[in-house]
Amino acid sequence: MTYRTGFFTLLILAVLSGCDWGSGGSQAQAEQEQQQQASFDEKFNLYINGYNVLITDRSGLATYAENYHLLNIPEATPANTLNLGADIPSFEGALRSLQEGKAADPRLKTAYAESLAALDELGESLLVVQRQRSEQRVVRLKEAGHVAEASLVEALQKTDLLATAVSRNELEEAARVAPELEAALAAMRENADSYDGSESGKVLYGVVTTTLTRVLGCWRDFEANQNEVDLRTLISFYNSALRSASSIPLPA
Repeated sequence: MTYRTGFFTLLILAVLSGCDWGSGGSQAQAEQEQQQQASFDEKFNLYINGYNVLITDRSGLATYAENYHLLNIPEATPANTLNLGADIPSFEGALRSLQEGKAADPRLKTAYAESLAALDELGESLLVVQRQRSEQRVVRLKEAGHVAEASLVEALQKTDLLATAVSRNELEEAARVAPELEAALAAMRENADSYDGSESGKVLYGVVTTTLTRVLGCWRDFEANQNEVDLRTLISFYNSALRSASSIPLPA
């Protein structure tokens, strides 16, 4: 089974919080570093956004590849109804177009396979960078005393690990991560009152907490019943949490 998970873009939108001016740094240097960081974030998010479009369930690359394979071009005849991208009014035209579709079929299948492999490789690379930057973000938030925000990011980190393991059918890894997510969620609830952002951010903080709790609940249900529907629901809740979390204002 294969599921696709989304990326949490907000984790890589924040700039650096600055350097220690008392130990030789300067405000100008800190501002320059922040500008460089913001430029990197902007470019990196373009990759993230593009990747998320390509892995969309209903209109992504994998869906197009699957739909093409279902056409079964090598076995098709002029009597079949095929969407080949052209208006063909005659039997002779249909036959000619079908012959051209069959000739191109091996190349198209190879192109789809290579594109999907490249997409997976891109996803792995983006995931590595995103996790590194997320870990750095947690450290900066804790150092600045933003414990609620740090708890939010940590909980999303653990959910990312769980959802990724589920998407890869690495169920032993998912079982290992689940208690870590449970602890991270407990920290979110404990520190919720210290969130000092906007009122809408406070509401969304609660929404994310609830949704991530449902993610963990789906995993527990799967452990009890071994029903793969729970895993699909887990991914759905995870992506929903990402959408809500992306609107929560976080400090730099």
